[in-house]
Amino acid sequence: MRRNGVRAAVLAALTATGLLAAAAEPAAAAGHLPVETHFATGFVEGFFFPGVSPAGAGDWSCRPSAAHPNPVVLVHGTLENQNDNWRGAAPLLADQGYCVYAFNYGGPSATSPVQGTGPIADGARTLAAFVDRVLGATGAAKADLVGHSQGGMMPRYYLKNLGGAA
Repeated sequence: MRRNGVRAAVLAALTATGLLAAAAEPAAAAGHLPVETHFATGFVEGFFFPGVSPAGAGDWSCRPSAAHPNPVVLVHGTLENQNDNWRGAAPLLADQGYCVYAFNYGGPSATSPVQGTGPIADGARTLAAFVDRVLGATGAAKADLVGHSQGGMMPRYYLKNLGGAA
């Protein structure tokens, strides 16, 4: 009986240690942005700050380089927002020298943590305006779109029906 109690205590301690480690803020290497590699932690940390761009995104002074001439626009998925969806990819791309941008669309309000719930056509119009803003700020001729979930479908509407492919 005592042996089972010790095992349970050790298992509980290991579980708690693992949860604490997973919830810890990722350490940034010298000169690199922090990358959130744990989905649940990134989602929770970003969910309540939907208006904040994830690390590496939203530097409006960024100018594309010859190596990476197209700015990258990250398009979040259904029920997500720019911050909870892109805390891993945005800093990785920025650390590689890309100009990275993220935005919110399709939420009940601009400050709602839940976004990506509106009609596809409305989200595509928001994307069109955002891409125009990115191109204007960076001077680039075109942008690369990276989407997740609805963020992969909605840009197709923009490309096919709103002149985005041009």
